[in-house]
Amino acid sequence: MKSQKFNPENERMKHTYEVWLREACGKSQHTSERAIASVHRFEQHSGYRSFKKLHPDQICAFKATMISPKTGKPLSTSNRSSILADCRGFFAWLASQPGYKSAIRHSDLAYFNLTANEERAAKAGKLKDVPTADEIEEALAAAPHETVVQRRDRALFAFLWLTGARDAAVVSFNLSHVDLKERVLHQLGAEANTKFRKTFPTWFFPVGGEAEQIVAGWIEELRNEHGFGVSDPIFPATETVRKGKRAFGAVGISKRAWRNSQPVRDAVRRIYENAKIRYFTPHRFRDALTLLASDFCQTPEDVASWSQNLGHDDVLTTLTNYGKVHPHRQAELIKGMASREHDLTGVPTKLLLKALGERTQ
Repeated sequence: MKSQKFNPENERMKHTYEVWLREACGKSQHTSERAIASVHRFEQHSGYRSFKKLHPDQICAFKATMISPKTGKPLSTSNRSSILADCRGFFAWLASQPGYKSAIRHSDLAYFNLTANEERAAKAGKLKDVPTADEIEEALAAAPHETVVQRRDRALFAFLWLTGARDAAVVSFNLSHVDLKERVLHQLGAEANTKFRKTFPTWFFPVGGEAEQIVAGWIEELRNEHGFGVSDPIFPATETVRKGKRAFGAVGISKRAWRNSQPVRDAVRRIYENAKIRYFTPHRFRDALTLLASDFCQTPEDVASWSQNLGHDDVLTTLTNYGKVHPHRQAELIKGMASREHDLTGVPTKLLLKALGERTQ
């Protein structure tokens, strides 16, 4: 007899919950799909048992066997915490639904918690590995640009460094979103896939080097050589043709936008590999720009402007999420304080910014 791999009633409730997350709670598709994946993981472990039969022993057994399907090793504490939180949220909602109110006890939902120490470990911030400005510039300088696809990838890399835009948003930008004369990227939530669909302008960051010239040259090429208009994507998908029964080859660019942000990560990886520099995800450009702030920001207003340029509503988001001090840099700062004259009249703003936002490798 084959084991059960589907429970129609459970599926209906998962679908209803996913719609509720998106339409009633305003959650993104990514967030709602992640929540359902977590619930499915729990359901799969319990043999697709009806959600009405939720029991503490079932939850405890699930927590004890949370391993990665890829490596076979236990999941990280942060991943376990996230999955359990998704399940706890689902069953809390389910307990309010007709037919489930008497079947699910709210007190049982507490079993989806980790221990207090595990929760603290899950929420503890991890030190990010961030590229330096020199590493980014070195990779950009070494990027090949003989073919149109290579020039697109190089311009994409420069664009990420110049604007700090998120990869999910980058694939949705078209030529109308960039004003080269004013040196600004218009991130319009109604037209582009910005985080939380926010609308804000990003003026090109003062990164120096050739990033701005590379982006400008690419946009000029799209307009003059490839006939791209204002509604066409800045970074179009690759045009491929069949070369053999199972192989495809790149022949240029199309006027189609990428469907997701994976090609952005692939392009960035190729450029780092070409320069023989370790790979950093596109999001790490935002961290690198935060570090760069300490070289330019002299006043609180400077810091606020830099933060808003990254799309943050609160400057503390920039400093707390992107500005954790590396232990080596922390040691340098503390030791350096001992060599300075003792002065309680104030701390220079730039030094404060360095203490809050600068890290080294």
